[in-house]
Amino acid sequence: MTQRIEAIINASPDEFIDNENAKGEKLFAALDVSGFIIKPAENPVSLSAFNLPYYEGLNRYNNKYWLGIYRRDELFAVDFLKKICLLCQETKLGQLCCTSWKTIIIKGIDEQHKQSWNALLEEFEVNMRHAANELNFQVEDHCVEGLELKNYLVKHLSVNDTRTFGVCFGIKTRKKSEIFSSILIRKRHFISFLGIKLFAVYDILCAKDFNPNERTGFVFSRGNPKSLLPEQLRRAVLKFYQTRSAVKNEQFIPLKKSNQSLPKEIEFLYQCSDCFTVYSEDLGDLNQGIAAGTKFDDLPANFCCSLCENDKGGFVKVEKKMLQVV
Repeated sequence: MTQRIEAIINASPDEFIDNENAKGEKLFAALDVSGFIIKPAENPVSLSAFNLPYYEGLNRYNNKYWLGIYRRDELFAVDFLKKICLLCQETKLGQLCCTSWKTIIIKGIDEQHKQSWNALLEEFEVNMRHAANELNFQVEDHCVEGLELKNYLVKHLSVNDTRTFGVCFGIKTRKKSEIFSSILIRKRHFISFLGIKLFAVYDILCAKDFNPNERTGFVFSRGNPKSLLPEQLRRAVLKFYQTRSAVKNEQFIPLKKSNQSLPKEIEFLYQCSDCFTVYSEDLGDLNQGIAAGTKFDDLPANFCCSLCENDKGGFVKVEKKMLQVV
């Protein structure tokens, strides 16, 4: 399918390449789909949330280790790469992985070979455990200018001790380059005429809902000189956390207490006003043949206090808690 789409685009470059008025409907109308099973989408595609992966350091998973190697200049010495390959052969590791952040990952390292990998890193003086705000950036391939801007911004983020956890930054200095990011710093020139480019400025663009899987949602700040860029980037990061907090608050539903205590029914006793003897409806009065559960109003007219023989009318209704009776 993608090969056929690419062939149609290459056959009509004026119509589909660098044409702001290009229509996707026209492209797919020219596509022969007779050899494919096509089903219309029932609902819009729901893109998954993004969490920036940790891709550096020697880390344990299950009973193995994985090693992520990051270089600040994104350059790896050839001798170092050769030694990595030889060590992989010696320890029977079959593959090297590369990430979009210009790092190398080796997976499946056994405990017994951990020291060998540490020795290799020491031999070539490879540093580990870089700051998170530095690992959050992605720049274009072979872009010295982008790396210099990244180091400039990282320095200011570190000085201000700005939290960047969960933020994916991107730096774009060239046209048509695709950078995966939730916050994108895009370079352009304030004056561009007949190939003459003057006064570089920077725009800060944010992905929809700050999700790098989405397209650009809004322009946070436009036309910033380099001197103001660190502060504008810091404010964009604050906007990121404010948006995340607002989404969490909307999703939060307080749980109802299932064991919420109900108001207890007030219990009463009947107390003799002369000697303070107590009659309980739950217990009755076995000495006078009154069964348990007999209401005070149902007592016979000749009922009297079992201690001082005060008549029924001499009893006063009192709350049980006032008498401190268990």
